[in-house]
Amino acid sequence: MGGWCLAGVLAYEMARQLTQHGELVELVAMFDSANPAYLRRFNKLELMIRRTLFWGNKTAMHTRRLVGMNPRKAAHYLWERVGSLKQAARRTFWRLSYEFRNEKTQEVSEELKDASAVVYLAARAYQPGPYDGRVALFRSALEPMSLHRDPKLGWKELIPQLEVEQIPGDHRQNTGRAGRCNSCASDE
Repeated sequence: MGGWCLAGVLAYEMARQLTQHGELVELVAMFDSANPAYLRRFNKLELMIRRTLFWGNKTAMHTRRLVGMNPRKAAHYLWERVGSLKQAARRTFWRLSYEFRNEKTQEVSEELKDASAVVYLAARAYQPGPYDGRVALFRSALEPMSLHRDPKLGWKELIPQLEVEQIPGDHRQNTGRAGRCNSCASDE
């Protein structure tokens, strides 16, 4: 079983629970799936430094990509990046909305009834346990090291049988528009 990004984290937890109930899981495949609890171990200063390095590296990566593009392709690329920023703003809104409403009332806002919002908020609170099965973590070769600054994306202490492989492309390219992994089928 497997998944991309947060779906990989869900697959990991499903495999843990299935094996605890005696089921056999041959392999968990996670594509660009970071351990959501890993960053909680750092203090605010360390997190600020990690965020600064991450965004600096990400800006440099996007700038390098833009340099060789024709204007039309560059405009399309920038428009896609704006979409990513909008999604990040939505996630921040979900988190703040949830925290505010959770303090004041049990009422759930319409925004938080969206499945993406629920998965995102659940992942932020998730504390993964150890898993003794085989796990393959596929990392996008073109992504900066991430906030984790760890090639194993925060999983090494939990998964003794973790194998990490780099795959061509970036985080978005490896899912394609329909949410599937295109790079895995390539011959590279």
